[in-house]
Amino acid sequence: MLKTFLKHYFELPTANKRIACLGGGVGTAQVLKGLKQEQYNVSAIVSMADDGGSAGRVRP
Repeated sequence: MLKTFLKHYFELPTANKRIACLGGGVGTAQVLKGLKQEQYNVSAIVSMADDGGSAGRVRP
């Protein structure tokens, strides 16, 4: 049963499938970049947050 689950978990769906990505950060961006090269119908809901701690700070 575990072998079957892992086999299906790591396989990409066929090209006519719809894929939704939830989240944010570098990982989601990399997944979307990889899926963009294939013919998938991709939707993404991305969340971002910033506490403003570095606002106005000059960085070299």
